[in-house]
Amino acid sequence: MRSAHGISFDLRPSPFLSRFVLLAVVLATIAPLFTSLPWILRWALAAVVATVGLVRAAHGRRPPIGALDWAFDGLWTVRDRMGRAFPAELVASRVVGTSVFLHFRWKGGAAHVAMLPDNTDADHLRVLRARLSAAR
Repeated sequence: MRSAHGISFDLRPSPFLSRFVLLAVVLATIAPLFTSLPWILRWALAAVVATVGLVRAAHGRRPPIGALDWAFDGLWTVRDRMGRAFPAELVASRVVGTSVFLHFRWKGGAAHVAMLPDNTDADHLRVLRARLSAAR
């Protein structure tokens, strides 16, 4: 009988997700231009939406987590960008197609993680999906 091994993930931004978020920001930015507001308000609202959207998109590309470890006994460990490790709790998980979205909480922080085929090894992603479905 084989024993289950732990899985480690080095997290990096997803190019596909980044492009999708940028498209959403562009569409949200031009939406106020098609309203019946006065022109000055249209442009001011578009500028605010663009600024907030771009700041949030840049923040999303730099998550507080640098790496994840899932031990064979089901315990999660998150490592921040400085390399410090914290025991974490998996609050929620969602599998959408071949992608996995995770929400973690640990003492002093919380973060969302998006693991897509373009930023995670396909074999690790497959094992993660299988282990998540078995843990439910």
